[in-house]
Amino acid sequence: MRPVNLIVALIVALHLVSSESSAHADGIILVTGTASQHQREIVVDAFETTAKSMRWKLSAPSLARELIDASVKCLGNSAPWTCVAPEIRANEQIVIVQLESERGASTPTTVATAHVLITGIQGDVSASRYSETSNEEAFKRNTADLSKVLQDAAERTGRTKLVIRSKPDKAWVTLDGRNIGATERTLATYPGPHTISIRRIGYKAITRDVVATEGKVNTEEFELEPDNPANGSDPRKPLPPPGGGTSNPGADGGTSRLIPKVAVGVGAAAIAAGVFWLVYDEDPEPHGPQQPTYHNTSRYGYISLTAGLATAGVGLYFWLRPEAVSTPTVTPLRGGGASAGWLWRF
Repeated sequence: MRPVNLIVALIVALHLVSSESSAHADGIILVTGTASQHQREIVVDAFETTAKSMRWKLSAPSLARELIDASVKCLGNSAPWTCVAPEIRANEQIVIVQLESERGASTPTTVATAHVLITGIQGDVSASRYSETSNEEAFKRNTADLSKVLQDAAERTGRTKLVIRSKPDKAWVTLDGRNIGATERTLATYPGPHTISIRRIGYKAITRDVVATEGKVNTEEFELEPDNPANGSDPRKPLPPPGGGTSNPGADGGTSRLIPKVAVGVGAAAIAAGVFWLVYDEDPEPHGPQQPTYHNTSRYGYISLTAGLATAGVGLYFWLRPEAVSTPTVTPLRGGGASAGWLWRF
């Protein structure tokens, strides 16, 4: 039994050593160029912090100058990953940051360019930031922003996915402050923390912090609640009018009906006057003796009749319309979206 126990112990020990080694050798970062040692330390610290948030580990090993220069030359190759030396390619991620000084401009500037190589992907993902050489705080901020290129590189691999669902569906999704469309939504992302916001008209917005696991399909489901319980679950129902008003017909008194009623009354009076003037109209006789005077009132009759019909028609229109309210409405559109606006009624 002793040999068996010894073999088991050796296997466990090798597994632990292998796990420890792989956990601390995910990737390496190489800083090259005409930068001070302090600037190099700032760069390494920024990239290690971002990598840690992604559950990655970057180390900054001491390598021979020839090996570093050869790796930089490989960046111009169409397949830089296969170009770098095997001892460097043994890492999951290779980050090369070039720091150069531009003194031709009026203000000395430091240019930081980062290249990220990931196993299984031939091309590199790169980005650059510019900072005044004398402004250390600006250099720190820009370097921290430059380190986000690690997230872009991880997203391009497509190894980590995020599936976002909602009930009801067709809700708008914001991921880390960026609109990405409507549910159900599946997209490649980077491992680590994310903030998801779900919004749909008629429902309460939901914001959730999640952590995406690398190499997996991470599913997040959201159960939306109606924004106003009195409206039920149908977002197409109108919301209560602003200012605590009411949408019940007649609840706001007869003020909104008074003007249409007056308009109908005035129009009816004008119609009656027009009829009177048309009846009272007198025209000269074409033959025989003529009257010394006659009343030609047809013009007044037509004007009064036309004005009366228009006034009464407008009054009836607003009188017979639904009660005067100001109500926000939501109209569903094709594709699951919706439009919102105000309907003003008088």
